[in-house]
Amino acid sequence: MLKLNKIKKLSITTMAVVCALSTAAAIGVSAQTYQWTHIVSLATNPGVMTSISTSMGGTGKMSENFAGYPTIFDGYSRSSNKARAVNESTGKSYGWKNLILTKNSPGIVSITYGERLSAAPYYVQYQNVSDGGFRASATLIKKY
Repeated sequence: MLKLNKIKKLSITTMAVVCALSTAAAIGVSAQTYQWTHIVSLATNPGVMTSISTSMGGTGKMSENFAGYPTIFDGYSRSSNKARAVNESTGKSYGWKNLILTKNSPGIVSITYGERLSAAPYYVQYQNVSDGGFRASATLIKKY
């Protein structure tokens, strides 16, 4: 009977310590999320570009969500584009991502520019590849 009580006490103590450490870890690693909603407008001509400026306040993830029902220009039903983030300090590009928007589509189109972007100023470029240009509401999301 005495051994059983010691085992129970050890188990309860171990569980209490694990819970305390888990709670402290969860509080210590809570990520900050920043969102900025803006309008992106890009002309129909292939190769034409536009950009926005932003910055990362710490190392983290940058992504963007384009709202449904975008306006597609010049009678087209879709707009084929690409977008990328570029670190202004180093010139490092985080690679072009495809951005295809469809007229009358309710779906949100999401792009992740990078998972581990360093703290620095950035610009996000949008380039028309083919079909119509567009105008859409977009939410830039930064987590660090």
